[in-house]
Amino acid sequence: MSRRCRKAVEQYLTTHAPTVLKRTNDPKRLINEYAAEIAKVVKGDVEFIAVNDLARPTRELRTRVERVVFPEVMTRVAPPELEKAKGVVEAETFFIPLSDTITAAPTPMRLRALEAYDNFQWETNQPVFLVTGDIATSREQLNDDHQQQRAAMEQLRKLDGQSLAYTEDLIVAALGPDGAKHAWGSPMWDGTVRVMTQEIAAGTFETPSTPPQLDRSDLEEAGESEMYAGRNEVGDRFRLRTHLYNRANPGHEIAERMPDALRATTTATLDHGFVQHTVQTFQRDADPATRAAVAALRSIRPERIDQLRDLLTYVHVAPGADQQRLTPAELLDAIREEVDLGTFTAPALRPDLEDFWSVESGAPDAFDSNWESHKLEYAREVFRTEAFDRRFTRPADVHAASANRATTWTSGADAAVASL
Repeated sequence: MSRRCRKAVEQYLTTHAPTVLKRTNDPKRLINEYAAEIAKVVKGDVEFIAVNDLARPTRELRTRVERVVFPEVMTRVAPPELEKAKGVVEAETFFIPLSDTITAAPTPMRLRALEAYDNFQWETNQPVFLVTGDIATSREQLNDDHQQQRAAMEQLRKLDGQSLAYTEDLIVAALGPDGAKHAWGSPMWDGTVRVMTQEIAAGTFETPSTPPQLDRSDLEEAGESEMYAGRNEVGDRFRLRTHLYNRANPGHEIAERMPDALRATTTATLDHGFVQHTVQTFQRDADPATRAAVAALRSIRPERIDQLRDLLTYVHVAPGADQQRLTPAELLDAIREEVDLGTFTAPALRPDLEDFWSVESGAPDAFDSNWESHKLEYAREVFRTEAFDRRFTRPADVHAASANRATTWTSGADAAVASL
């Protein structure tokens, strides 16, 4: 390899990938290795053109090949560090794990080099492979292929670190266990482009206007019981869209300062403090259904936590997630459903709670199969009664009826004492 090419490699590393030179023990040897790889690719292309086009391997032809081979090889073996995506930097800063599926995605310089190399191969009658695995048969196909790659790269560079992690899970789940193994090979990026093109067309990366919902039937159709990592693209798409929604709505910074994983709240350990945390997280949300649910949570008194627990039924979460943990979003979704059912709406007549559990009404015992459903109905009657009192009772009577309840709240244990 000529001295000119070695100097070009050294200049590229110094300008665009200085960390590569700092981490190596023998910079000169590393530069010679990269230069030798460039020479090998140039030799193969020149020989192909000379044999198939009956052209002489002149210096002009070799120079033309070097101009497209050099950036293609260098951006592959030493990606430009100055063009690293902000989401990748954020993931490295906050220790968010990302594999080569995302970190090896082409940078803008790398993609320009790939496009120039594909155009050169097309002009010299060499086979050009598309992301679908087929060989390009027209210039329109080649241009559409480049447009898909640019759209996928731009979308990836718009995402933050956690969104990239969820997107990577979605890509791996869609491609299967063997679809994203290669560290630098084209199958990894080609599969990523295919999945990203489908998800962009489906609107997966658009910020939802309402909290995303997870349907049990969709999970079963996608193969919830598949063995690979215990997850599928439906569950991973739900995680990604939920994260995008939480980031777009005011108050998500509270959830980031107080991660749900540190709280480890379950239905059994639900207390009034967690209810207030949920109110603070979603109190500035503009969605009307969310505002109604927040208003309902505000009206729940600390001594009614037991009835609130009875309202929370099992909600299926994405595969691989903790089935027992309760998050503010799950609590809000349950309250939103109860608001739609009229649980927190004042009825025309005040319910008679004293006769609800009477023997005459056929109330079950603790061993009856209808025990849970009767507890749920009783909890709804309690909240309807309080809504009736707030609406139809004079303020003096309301204060008199609630004079004995606790004025402060500290923990779930105090709620149990207050309810006795």
